[in-house]
Amino acid sequence: MIWLLLLSGLMGAICAAGLPTLIFALVAVAMVAMFFIAALFSGFGFLPSLGWAFLVSTALSAGNMATHIAFYMMYVRRPADRRREAEIKLEPRSAREINNP
Repeated sequence: MIWLLLLSGLMGAICAAGLPTLIFALVAVAMVAMFFIAALFSGFGFLPSLGWAFLVSTALSAGNMATHIAFYMMYVRRPADRRREAEIKLEPRSAREINNP
């Protein structure tokens, strides 16, 4: 069943790239519900099925969060670091230079 958790994490990562968060949440709930029902019909008990459903949900969310963190690091943090470096290189003007050009 480890393959299921890895596949769920990959599905969460793929969904993060193209789906809005609300749609992802609806897809995740539907996937977990389908897995729970399939596990019950395949002979697992109620509690083991519920436990695996929670693990699948966690793997989906972890994949989604990992992709969002990667996007944050690529598109938000890097430009902010470049701005900070540019601000450090600029020397502030003194108050006398500003008042008496």
